[in-house]
Amino acid sequence: APTEIIQVDRPIGGGTEMRIRGADVSPNGLEINYRTYTGGLPDAWAATNEVNDFAWVDGDFVGDTVDARQRQFAGDEYSQLSDIYQDVVEYDNTAVGPATSVTATNIGGNTGQLTFDVPDDLQVSYVEIYKATGTQSDPLSVLLTYSSLDSVDVRPLDEYSNTTSIPAPDLSNTQYVHFKITHFTSNATPNTTQYVAIEIGPVGP
Repeated sequence: APTEIIQVDRPIGGGTEMRIRGADVSPNGLEINYRTYTGGLPDAWAATNEVNDFAWVDGDFVGDTVDARQRQFAGDEYSQLSDIYQDVVEYDNTAVGPATSVTATNIGGNTGQLTFDVPDDLQVSYVEIYKATGTQSDPLSVLLTYSSLDSVDVRPLDEYSNTTSIPAPDLSNTQYVHFKITHFTSNATPNTTQYVAIEIGPVGP
């Protein structure tokens, strides 16, 4: 049966959605449906948008009693429907964990690429990414000036990728392009900021 139902805002693009966490179904697929109540009576079951082991539905469900159920499938074979999980929908603004598979690479032609997987926390709402360039290897150096690279709404385990310009190699100094990555919940609770850098070696004699 599903294990969690929460509300999550999408502040960058606008809108809000309910998310439902399903039980682990790897390596099979997952179908989740839900129903609300009107006048104390259950409404008809409705479909969701399933992604990985969770599902989402546009709309504001805060304060609503919601039933959710799931079934697994592999090809044309489906399992029996699970027991019903019921909850009153609220926000969860617990800080999320770190992004995974974080990499920053020079892909050539004065172009850098930043990639990572969004944390697998149901309450993750959006990510902000900042960039700074300098000869300082320490991403926390006071000599670095960070500027915004991107802000985007995200869902758990989204695969983020972005390209950005990076400087050409210097004649004598090693340069660094630093990226600062912070994920937030609906009320802007941040996780622990992560840093990654591209190192650009000198080309002097």
